[in-house]
Amino acid sequence: MKPWIVLLGLALALMGSMALIMLGLGGGGGSRITASIIDARGECGLGERKLWLIGVEDGYALLGYSEPASNPCYRHFVESVRILSASPLVIEVKLGRRSSPELCAACLGTIVTELRVGPVKPGETTIIVNGLSVKV
Repeated sequence: MKPWIVLLGLALALMGSMALIMLGLGGGGGSRITASIIDARGECGLGERKLWLIGVEDGYALLGYSEPASNPCYRHFVESVRILSASPLVIEVKLGRRSSPELCAACLGTIVTELRVGPVKPGETTIIVNGLSVKV
C-alpha cells in the first residue's frame, strides 16, 4: 500500500473525529438542539412583541411568541438555532417571517407562533427568541 494513501486515510479519520467532537460541544454535551414551529397564525389587531413559556413536554420547551406586523398575512419560520452558553444552557432562536399564501384581511396585525425548542434542562435553561428571553 502506498504511504500517501495511509496518511490520507489517517487524516480523514482524524478530521471525522474532530467534526464529531465539535458537534458534541455545539449540541450541549452531545444533544442536538432543535427548534420547530408547531403553529403560526396572523390576527387583526396590534398586539405586543412578547415571548412566554407554555410548558415543558418530553424535555422540550413549548413557547409562544408574538409580534406586530403591517398585516396578518405573514408567518414565522426558524432562521437559526444556536447555543450561546452550555452551562447554564442558553439557546438563541431567530425567527424570520414570510408571506403566507392564505387569504387574509387588510388590517394591522399580529403574528402569533407556537414553537418547540430543546432538549432543555428545566430550571437551568434560558431561551432567547428574536431578542426576548424566557427561563425554562
